[in-house]
Amino acid sequence: MPAMSWNIERDMFLIRSLEAGVQQWRIAEQLGVHKSVVEKRISWLRSQDVVIQTQRTGPRSGAGHPEWKGGRLIDKNGYVLIYKPDHPHARWGKYVLEHRLVMEQHLGRLLTPEEVVHHRDGCKTNNQIENLELFERNSDHLKHELTGRCPKWTEAGRQRTLDGVRRRHETLRLLRESGDPEKPQS
Repeated sequence: MPAMSWNIERDMFLIRSLEAGVQQWRIAEQLGVHKSVVEKRISWLRSQDVVIQTQRTGPRSGAGHPEWKGGRLIDKNGYVLIYKPDHPHARWGKYVLEHRLVMEQHLGRLLTPEEVVHHRDGCKTNNQIENLELFERNSDHLKHELTGRCPKWTEAGRQRTLDGVRRRHETLRLLRESGDPEKPQS
């Protein structure tokens, strides 16, 4: 390539393009020069105390990436995840469940990790506030979900549950009879 003369117009185009987040190789392509020519010009401008903000080289993360889909994806369980790397409850440091975000916005506060957001219609992608219900803890949510439903337990599973309840009742009876004030009364 023949040597290219730089002028103030090319410098201004270069600076505006870099500050707009255009990659150096694209600028070189628009100017009809090799990427190294653009890199050398940027170095020269910086040596002249010109402040230039540039993006990193290589593919961009987030919205700058060519395969960016808006920061919204569906996890293996069918829940919608939203890209929120600054959220304190972000999974994997980057994503938050959309139904929890919708409820937080509605309440005007962060949800605690114990709180459960329930989809009334059972559709995990329907995150309209009218379709969401907040439970203080998972036990409240399970009570709501299982009310009126007969679980299909095996006889062995049913027996283990009954045995556990009986043991708990027996323990509480013994504690009451002992009269120990340090033990819970029920």
